[in-house]
Amino acid sequence: MTATEAEYTDVVIVGAGISGIGAAHRIHERNPQLSYLILERRAQIGGTWDLFRYPGVRSDSSIFTLSFPWEPWTHKEGVADGADIRDYLTATARKYGIDSHIRFGTHVHSADWDSATDTWTVRVSRDGTEQTYRTRFVFFGSGYYSYDEGYTPGFPGIGQYTGMLVHPQFWPDDLDYAGRNVVVIGSGATAITLVPALARDGARVTMLQRSPTYVIKAGRISPATELVRKVLPRKHSHAFAKWRNALQEGAIWLVARKFPRVMKSLLRRVAVANLPAGYPVDVHFKPRYDPWDQRLCLDADGDLFAAIKSGRVEVVTDHIDHFDATGVVLRSGRHLDADIIVTATGLQLQALGGVTISLDGVQLKPQDRFVYQAHMLEEVPNL
Repeated sequence: MTATEAEYTDVVIVGAGISGIGAAHRIHERNPQLSYLILERRAQIGGTWDLFRYPGVRSDSSIFTLSFPWEPWTHKEGVADGADIRDYLTATARKYGIDSHIRFGTHVHSADWDSATDTWTVRVSRDGTEQTYRTRFVFFGSGYYSYDEGYTPGFPGIGQYTGMLVHPQFWPDDLDYAGRNVVVIGSGATAITLVPALARDGARVTMLQRSPTYVIKAGRISPATELVRKVLPRKHSHAFAKWRNALQEGAIWLVARKFPRVMKSLLRRVAVANLPAGYPVDVHFKPRYDPWDQRLCLDADGDLFAAIKSGRVEVVTDHIDHFDATGVVLRSGRHLDADIIVTATGLQLQALGGVTISLDGVQLKPQDRFVYQAHMLEEVPNL
Protein backbone atom coordinates (compact mmCIF):
# COMPACT_ATOMS: atom_id res chain seq x y z
CA MET A 1 0.00 0.00 0.00
CA THR A 2 1.01 3.62 -0.45
CA ALA A 3 0.71 6.08 2.44
CA THR A 4 -0.86 9.53 2.34
CA GLU A 5 -0.39 12.60 4.52
CA ALA A 6 -2.51 12.69 7.69
CA GLU A 7 -5.83 14.56 7.45
CA TYR A 8 -7.06 16.44 10.54
CA THR A 9 -10.62 16.46 11.90
CA ASP A 10 -11.92 17.19 15.41
CA VAL A 11 -13.90 13.95 15.71
CA VAL A 12 -13.63 10.59 13.95
CA ILE A 13 -16.75 8.42 14.11
CA VAL A 14 -16.27 4.76 13.22
CA GLY A 15 -19.39 3.26 11.64
CA ALA A 16 -22.39 4.68 9.76
CA GLY A 17 -25.16 2.71 11.46
CA ILE A 18 -27.73 3.94 13.97
CA SER A 19 -25.08 4.79 16.56
CA GLY A 20 -22.76 6.60 14.17
CA ILE A 21 -25.52 8.64 12.50
CA GLY A 22 -26.92 9.57 15.91
CA ALA A 23 -23.51 10.63 17.20
CA ALA A 24 -22.87 12.78 14.14
CA HIS A 25 -26.15 14.65 14.59
CA ARG A 26 -25.62 15.27 18.30
CA ILE A 27 -22.03 16.44 17.83
CA HIS A 28 -23.01 18.95 15.16
CA GLU A 29 -26.14 20.05 17.04
CA ARG A 30 -24.29 20.86 20.26
CA ASN A 31 -20.86 21.77 18.84
CA PRO A 32 -21.44 23.17 15.32
CA GLN A 33 -17.92 24.57 15.20
CA LEU A 34 -16.36 21.09 15.34
CA SER A 35 -15.41 19.14 12.23
CA TYR A 36 -16.13 15.42 12.02
CA LEU A 37 -15.82 12.45 9.67
CA ILE A 38 -17.60 9.10 9.67
CA LEU A 39 -15.39 6.22 8.52
CA GLU A 40 -17.54 3.38 7.20
CA ARG A 41 -16.07 0.12 5.96
CA ARG A 42 -19.11 -0.84 3.91
CA ALA A 43 -20.38 0.79 0.72
CA GLN A 44 -23.53 2.28 2.20
CA ILE A 45 -25.28 3.44 5.35
CA GLY A 46 -27.00 1.02 7.71
CA GLY A 47 -24.58 -1.08 9.75
CA THR A 48 -26.45 -4.15 10.97
CA TRP A 49 -29.43 -3.24 8.80
CA ASP A 50 -27.29 -3.21 5.68
CA LEU A 51 -25.36 -6.37 6.56
CA PHE A 52 -28.26 -8.68 7.42
CA ARG A 53 -30.41 -9.51 4.40
CA TYR A 54 -31.99 -12.84 5.38
CA PRO A 55 -35.74 -13.31 4.75
CA GLY A 56 -37.92 -11.54 7.31
CA VAL A 57 -35.09 -9.58 8.98
CA ARG A 58 -36.64 -7.01 11.30
CA SER A 59 -36.22 -5.23 14.60
CA ASP A 60 -37.03 -7.39 17.62
CA SER A 61 -37.85 -4.47 19.89
CA SER A 62 -39.77 -1.25 19.36
CA ILE A 63 -38.44 0.89 16.51
CA PHE A 64 -39.89 3.91 18.33
CA THR A 65 -37.27 3.49 21.06
CA LEU A 66 -34.56 2.59 18.54
CA SER A 67 -35.11 5.45 16.09
CA PHE A 68 -34.04 9.06 16.57
CA PRO A 69 -36.20 11.42 18.64
CA TRP A 70 -35.06 14.28 16.38
CA GLU A 71 -36.29 12.44 13.26
CA PRO A 72 -39.44 10.51 14.23
CA TRP A 73 -40.24 7.17 12.68
CA THR A 74 -43.20 7.56 10.28
CA HIS A 75 -44.15 4.02 9.30
CA LYS A 76 -47.08 2.36 11.02
CA GLU A 77 -45.05 -0.67 12.04
CA GLY A 78 -43.51 -0.48 15.49
CA VAL A 79 -41.69 -3.72 14.68
CA ALA A 80 -39.84 -2.62 11.56
CA ASP A 81 -38.49 -4.51 8.56
CA GLY A 82 -34.74 -4.31 8.05
CA ALA A 83 -35.07 -2.68 4.63
CA ASP A 84 -37.29 0.07 6.06
CA ILE A 85 -34.77 0.77 8.83
CA ARG A 86 -31.96 0.99 6.27
CA ASP A 87 -34.00 3.41 4.13
CA TYR A 88 -34.84 5.49 7.20
CA LEU A 89 -31.17 5.83 8.16
CA THR A 90 -30.15 6.73 4.60
CA ALA A 91 -32.89 9.36 4.27
CA THR A 92 -32.10 10.82 7.70
CA ALA A 93 -28.39 11.13 6.93
CA ARG A 94 -29.21 12.85 3.64
CA LYS A 95 -31.75 15.23 5.21
CA TYR A 96 -29.32 16.49 7.85
CA GLY A 97 -26.27 16.59 5.58
CA ILE A 98 -24.55 13.81 7.52
CA ASP A 99 -23.98 11.71 4.40
CA SER A 100 -21.51 14.30 3.05
CA HIS A 101 -19.25 13.56 6.03
CA ILE A 102 -19.09 9.79 5.39
CA ARG A 103 -16.05 8.10 3.83
CA PHE A 104 -17.32 4.76 2.53
CA GLY A 105 -15.08 1.77 1.86
CA THR A 106 -12.79 2.87 4.68
CA HIS A 107 -11.50 0.09 6.92
CA VAL A 108 -10.14 1.35 10.25
CA HIS A 109 -7.20 -0.74 11.48
CA SER A 110 -5.71 1.12 14.45
CA ALA A 111 -5.93 4.18 16.67
CA ASP A 112 -2.97 5.41 18.74
CA TRP A 113 -3.18 8.16 21.37
CA ASP A 114 -0.26 10.60 21.53
CA SER A 115 0.02 12.19 24.98
CA ALA A 116 2.42 14.84 23.71
CA THR A 117 -0.14 16.34 21.31
CA ASP A 118 -3.39 15.06 22.89
CA THR A 119 -4.51 13.62 19.58
CA TRP A 120 -5.37 10.25 18.10
CA THR A 121 -3.71 8.92 14.99
CA VAL A 122 -6.20 6.70 13.15
CA ARG A 123 -4.86 4.45 10.40
CA VAL A 124 -7.16 3.09 7.72
CA SER A 125 -7.08 1.45 4.31
CA ARG A 126 -9.19 2.65 1.40
CA ASP A 127 -9.03 1.48 -2.21
CA GLY A 128 -5.71 -0.22 -1.54
CA THR A 129 -4.21 2.93 -0.06
CA GLU A 130 -3.14 3.44 3.54
CA GLN A 131 -4.53 6.68 4.93
CA THR A 132 -4.04 8.44 8.25
CA TYR A 133 -6.27 10.78 10.24
CA ARG A 134 -5.38 12.93 13.22
CA THR A 135 -8.22 13.74 15.56
CA ARG A 136 -8.99 14.92 19.08
CA PHE A 137 -11.75 12.40 19.77
CA VAL A 138 -12.71 8.96 18.46
CA PHE A 139 -16.27 7.63 18.74
CA PHE A 140 -16.89 3.95 18.03
CA GLY A 141 -20.30 3.18 16.56
CA SER A 142 -19.02 -0.12 15.21
CA GLY A 143 -21.23 -2.54 17.14
CA TYR A 144 -20.23 -5.51 19.23
CA TYR A 145 -19.71 -8.31 16.72
CA SER A 146 -17.51 -9.23 13.77
CA TYR A 147 -18.81 -8.42 10.30
CA ASP A 148 -16.36 -10.92 8.81
CA GLU A 149 -17.60 -14.09 10.48
CA GLY A 150 -20.62 -15.34 12.37
CA TYR A 151 -20.50 -17.79 15.25
CA THR A 152 -20.87 -21.42 14.25
CA PRO A 153 -20.15 -24.18 16.81
CA GLY A 154 -17.78 -26.97 15.85
CA PHE A 155 -20.46 -29.48 14.90
CA PRO A 156 -19.07 -33.02 14.44
CA GLY A 157 -19.03 -34.11 10.80
CA ILE A 158 -20.06 -30.73 9.42
CA GLY A 159 -17.56 -31.17 6.60
CA GLN A 160 -19.42 -34.28 5.39
CA TYR A 161 -22.61 -32.38 4.65
CA THR A 162 -23.12 -32.03 0.88
CA GLY A 163 -26.08 -29.64 0.92
CA MET A 164 -25.98 -25.88 1.28
CA LEU A 165 -24.78 -24.48 4.61
CA VAL A 166 -25.78 -20.87 5.28
CA HIS A 167 -25.20 -18.43 8.13
CA PRO A 168 -27.88 -15.69 8.31
CA GLN A 169 -25.15 -13.03 8.46
CA PHE A 170 -24.12 -13.95 4.90
CA TRP A 171 -27.42 -14.83 3.23
CA PRO A 172 -27.00 -15.44 -0.54
CA ASP A 173 -29.15 -13.11 -2.65
CA ASP A 174 -30.03 -15.88 -5.10
CA LEU A 175 -30.83 -18.68 -2.62
CA ASP A 176 -33.90 -20.59 -3.81
CA TYR A 177 -35.44 -22.39 -0.83
CA ALA A 178 -39.07 -22.72 -1.96
CA GLY A 179 -40.20 -26.35 -1.75
CA ARG A 180 -36.95 -27.49 -0.14
CA ASN A 181 -36.23 -29.02 3.26
CA VAL A 182 -34.61 -26.36 5.42
CA VAL A 183 -33.25 -26.99 8.92
CA VAL A 184 -32.67 -23.86 10.97
CA ILE A 185 -30.38 -24.50 13.94
CA GLY A 186 -31.14 -22.16 16.82
CA SER A 187 -34.07 -20.57 18.62
CA GLY A 188 -32.87 -17.03 19.27
CA ALA A 189 -34.09 -13.77 17.78
CA THR A 190 -32.74 -14.57 14.30
CA ALA A 191 -34.37 -18.00 14.13
CA ILE A 192 -37.70 -16.71 15.48
CA THR A 193 -37.69 -14.11 12.69
CA LEU A 194 -36.30 -16.27 9.89
CA VAL A 195 -38.30 -19.48 10.31
CA PRO A 196 -41.81 -18.12 9.61
CA ALA A 197 -40.48 -16.05 6.68
CA LEU A 198 -38.99 -19.17 5.06
CA ALA A 199 -42.21 -21.10 5.61
CA ARG A 200 -44.29 -18.27 4.15
CA ASP A 201 -42.17 -18.45 0.99
CA GLY A 202 -42.79 -22.17 0.56
CA ALA A 203 -39.92 -23.89 2.37
CA ARG A 204 -40.48 -26.95 4.57
CA VAL A 205 -38.84 -25.79 7.76
CA THR A 206 -37.58 -27.54 10.86
CA MET A 207 -36.41 -25.33 13.73
CA LEU A 208 -33.86 -27.40 15.64
CA GLN A 209 -33.13 -26.14 19.13
CA ARG A 210 -30.93 -27.54 21.86
CA SER A 211 -33.16 -25.95 24.50
CA PRO A 212 -36.37 -23.87 24.35
CA THR A 213 -36.62 -20.09 24.36
CA TYR A 214 -39.35 -17.93 25.89
CA VAL A 215 -41.40 -16.43 23.07
CA ILE A 216 -43.73 -13.47 23.52
CA LYS A 217 -46.34 -12.53 20.94
CA ALA A 218 -46.94 -8.88 20.01
CA GLY A 219 -48.42 -6.95 17.10
CA ARG A 220 -46.38 -5.07 14.53
CA ILE A 221 -48.81 -2.16 14.63
CA SER A 222 -50.24 -0.58 17.79
CA PRO A 223 -53.83 0.71 17.47
CA ALA A 224 -53.22 3.06 20.43
CA THR A 225 -50.20 4.63 18.74
CA GLU A 226 -52.07 5.04 15.45
CA LEU A 227 -54.95 6.74 17.28
CA VAL A 228 -52.61 9.20 19.00
CA ARG A 229 -50.88 9.90 15.69
CA LYS A 230 -54.18 11.10 14.24
CA VAL A 231 -54.70 13.77 16.90
CA LEU A 232 -51.20 14.89 17.93
CA PRO A 233 -48.34 16.46 15.94
CA ARG A 234 -45.63 14.08 14.77
CA LYS A 235 -43.10 15.07 17.44
CA HIS A 236 -45.56 14.51 20.29
CA SER A 237 -47.07 11.32 18.91
CA HIS A 238 -43.55 9.92 18.46
CA ALA A 239 -42.73 10.76 22.09
CA PHE A 240 -45.93 8.99 23.17
CA ALA A 241 -45.06 5.88 21.14
CA LYS A 242 -41.47 5.87 22.37
CA TRP A 243 -42.29 6.13 26.06
CA ARG A 244 -45.30 3.84 25.85
CA ASN A 245 -43.16 1.09 24.35
CA ALA A 246 -40.19 1.75 26.64
CA LEU A 247 -42.38 1.56 29.74
CA GLN A 248 -44.24 -1.48 28.46
CA GLU A 249 -41.03 -3.38 27.73
CA GLY A 250 -39.61 -2.25 31.07
CA ALA A 251 -42.73 -3.45 32.90
CA ILE A 252 -42.50 -6.87 31.23
CA TRP A 253 -38.87 -7.13 32.31
CA LEU A 254 -39.71 -6.04 35.87
CA VAL A 255 -42.55 -8.56 36.26
CA ALA A 256 -40.32 -11.29 34.81
CA ARG A 257 -37.57 -10.57 37.34
CA LYS A 258 -39.74 -9.95 40.39
CA PHE A 259 -42.45 -12.52 39.71
CA PRO A 260 -40.94 -15.17 37.42
CA ARG A 261 -43.68 -17.72 38.10
CA VAL A 262 -46.34 -15.24 37.02
CA MET A 263 -44.48 -14.45 33.80
CA LYS A 264 -43.85 -18.14 33.10
CA SER A 265 -47.56 -18.79 33.45
CA LEU A 266 -48.49 -15.89 31.17
CA LEU A 267 -46.03 -16.91 28.47
CA ARG A 268 -47.21 -20.53 28.63
CA ARG A 269 -50.83 -19.44 28.27
CA VAL A 270 -49.94 -17.43 25.18
CA ALA A 271 -48.18 -20.43 23.64
CA VAL A 272 -51.05 -22.82 24.45
CA ALA A 273 -53.62 -20.39 23.02
CA ASN A 274 -51.72 -19.98 19.75
CA LEU A 275 -50.57 -23.55 19.11
CA PRO A 276 -52.58 -26.64 18.07
CA ALA A 277 -54.58 -28.48 20.72
CA GLY A 278 -52.39 -31.01 22.52
CA TYR A 279 -49.15 -29.46 21.25
CA PRO A 280 -46.19 -30.35 23.56
CA VAL A 281 -45.68 -26.79 24.79
CA ASP A 282 -43.66 -27.92 27.79
CA VAL A 283 -41.20 -29.70 25.50
CA HIS A 284 -40.59 -26.92 22.97
CA PHE A 285 -41.50 -23.66 24.75
CA LYS A 286 -40.65 -24.18 28.42
CA PRO A 287 -37.00 -23.26 29.15
CA ARG A 288 -35.22 -24.45 32.28
CA TYR A 289 -34.38 -20.87 33.28
CA ASP A 290 -36.54 -17.93 34.39
CA PRO A 291 -37.82 -15.33 31.92
CA TRP A 292 -35.16 -12.72 31.13
CA ASP A 293 -32.35 -14.84 32.54
CA GLN A 294 -31.91 -14.87 28.79
CA ARG A 295 -33.79 -12.56 26.45
CA LEU A 296 -37.43 -13.00 25.53
CA CYS A 297 -37.88 -13.41 21.78
CA LEU A 298 -40.58 -11.44 20.00
CA ASP A 299 -42.97 -13.29 17.70
CA ALA A 300 -44.34 -10.40 15.65
CA ASP A 301 -48.05 -10.86 14.88
CA GLY A 302 -47.67 -14.46 16.09
CA ASP A 303 -46.05 -15.49 12.78
CA LEU A 304 -44.04 -18.35 14.29
CA PHE A 305 -46.97 -19.76 16.23
CA ALA A 306 -49.15 -19.53 13.12
CA ALA A 307 -46.57 -21.31 10.96
CA ILE A 308 -46.34 -24.15 13.48
CA LYS A 309 -50.12 -24.37 13.74
CA SER A 310 -50.46 -24.60 9.96
CA GLY A 311 -47.98 -27.49 9.81
CA ARG A 312 -45.44 -25.54 7.73
CA VAL A 313 -42.92 -25.50 10.59
CA GLU A 314 -41.84 -28.27 12.95
CA VAL A 315 -39.94 -27.53 16.15
CA VAL A 316 -37.50 -30.22 17.28
CA THR A 317 -35.83 -30.00 20.69
CA ASP A 318 -32.80 -32.26 20.75
CA HIS A 319 -28.99 -32.28 20.66
CA ILE A 320 -26.97 -32.71 17.47
CA ASP A 321 -24.93 -35.89 17.42
CA HIS A 322 -23.30 -35.28 14.05
CA PHE A 323 -23.81 -34.11 10.49
CA ASP A 324 -23.82 -36.53 7.58
CA ALA A 325 -24.05 -36.07 3.82
CA THR A 326 -27.81 -35.46 3.76
CA GLY A 327 -28.57 -33.68 7.03
CA VAL A 328 -28.33 -33.91 10.79
CA VAL A 329 -28.34 -36.95 13.08
CA LEU A 330 -29.71 -36.22 16.56
CA ARG A 331 -28.80 -37.89 19.83
CA SER A 332 -32.25 -39.44 19.91
CA GLY A 333 -31.33 -41.26 16.70
CA ARG A 334 -33.65 -39.24 14.50
CA HIS A 335 -32.31 -38.01 11.17
CA LEU A 336 -33.34 -34.62 9.78
CA ASP A 337 -33.08 -34.52 6.00
CA ALA A 338 -31.94 -31.12 4.82
CA ASP A 339 -31.37 -29.55 1.43
CA ILE A 340 -30.29 -26.38 3.26
CA ILE A 341 -29.01 -25.99 6.81
CA VAL A 342 -29.07 -22.51 8.35
CA THR A 343 -26.82 -21.98 11.38
CA ALA A 344 -28.68 -19.27 13.30
CA THR A 345 -26.25 -19.87 16.12
CA GLY A 346 -25.15 -16.35 16.95
CA LEU A 347 -22.59 -13.65 16.41
CA GLN A 348 -18.83 -13.60 16.87
CA LEU A 349 -18.29 -11.01 19.59
CA GLN A 350 -15.76 -8.30 18.81
CA ALA A 351 -14.95 -5.09 20.65
CA LEU A 352 -14.47 -1.80 18.78
CA GLY A 353 -14.78 -3.36 15.35
CA GLY A 354 -11.50 -5.23 15.80
CA VAL A 355 -9.53 -1.96 15.75
CA THR A 356 -6.17 -2.05 17.56
CA ILE A 357 -6.05 0.59 20.32
CA SER A 358 -2.77 1.85 21.76
CA LEU A 359 -1.60 4.60 24.11
CA ASP A 360 1.72 6.17 23.16
CA GLY A 361 2.49 3.10 21.08
CA VAL A 362 1.61 0.57 23.82
CA GLN A 363 -1.26 -1.67 22.71
CA LEU A 364 -4.10 -2.27 25.16
CA LYS A 365 -6.85 -4.88 25.31
CA PRO A 366 -10.33 -3.39 25.88
CA GLN A 367 -11.42 -6.47 27.83
CA ASP A 368 -8.73 -5.76 30.43
CA ARG A 369 -10.14 -2.31 31.24
CA PHE A 370 -13.18 -1.23 33.19
CA VAL A 371 -15.92 0.32 31.08
CA TYR A 372 -17.79 3.34 32.43
CA GLN A 373 -21.52 3.24 31.60
CA ALA A 374 -20.81 1.51 28.26
CA HIS A 375 -19.09 4.71 27.09
CA MET A 376 -15.55 5.23 28.40
CA LEU A 377 -12.60 2.89 28.79
CA GLU A 378 -10.52 3.10 31.95
CA GLU A 379 -7.54 5.48 31.57
CA VAL A 380 -8.17 5.93 27.83
CA PRO A 381 -8.74 9.62 26.99
CA ASN A 382 -11.12 11.02 24.40
CA LEU A 383 -12.52 7.71 23.20
